[in-house]
Amino acid sequence: ERARFEERDRLMRDMHDGVGGQLVQALAMLQNEPGGERVRESIQSGLDDLRLLIDASDIHAESLSDALARFRERFDRRLAALGITLHWDFTTMPELPRLAPDRTVQVLRILQELLTNVLKHAQARRVDIICQALKAPDQDRPSHLLIDLWDDGVGFDEFRAGTGRGLSGLQQRARALAGQLTIDSRPAHGCRARLVFPVLDSEA
Repeated sequence: ERARFEERDRLMRDMHDGVGGQLVQALAMLQNEPGGERVRESIQSGLDDLRLLIDASDIHAESLSDALARFRERFDRRLAALGITLHWDFTTMPELPRLAPDRTVQVLRILQELLTNVLKHAQARRVDIICQALKAPDQDRPSHLLIDLWDDGVGFDEFRAGTGRGLSGLQQRARALAGQLTIDSRPAHGCRARLVFPVLDSEA
């Protein structure tokens, strides 16, 4: 088991230093190229995906909070570059349990898709995210985790949007967590997404 963890750790480092370094270099080369916005966005998305997978597979991470902190740092920079303020206070957030790597990936990808939609479509100036650990009064450990995200953008009609904004993919990821994702959005009233999913006995 230790050898397996060490090999995975080595592969993640190699991916970060090798593929990750090449993507960063490609972004730098395109920085001042005219008409390269779509290529830069594609490379940035690939780099974000790579870092997300590395974070979710980090055997040294102690909890979901660690992966979320790194995720926040990256997206805070991307949002700020477009004049969008991210309010996500980790000082008031409870320590979240460590999830299995595949479940951590699902959580991070849901957040990634939601924030990417904000970047591309919302025309928002502010995004708020809170995370909570839910537990029954007679329990000493959380039974569910809740992640709440909302923006002050233009919103959209989810019934007419259909699957164009990846809503079906988001729901599939929520179901993979045995959880529920609700999205409430109306034109000109922003968008709010709430993810609730159980903590497994092995993760508590």
